[in-house]
Amino acid sequence: MTFDCVEELTKISQFYPEAECVLRICTPNTTALYNLSEKFGAELVMVQGILEAAMGLGMRVKGVAFHCGSHGVTI
Repeated sequence: MTFDCVEELTKISQFYPEAECVLRICTPNTTALYNLSEKFGAELVMVQGILEAAMGLGMRVKGVAFHCGSHGVTI
């Protein structure tokens, strides 16, 4: 399951404590047509605190995910 904040991680731990989780991080990208980092992903300065919270909750964080943006395709 993906998460990008402590609040989401806390919900996951309550309802699915055995979940294997992936931390979604935001990527600075000002040239993307659809910059999903404006809406999703943890800021890099928040990552350490989020991972410490995950350890405290006993959650398994298996990796990271991010969206690098897209320039769109015209058909």
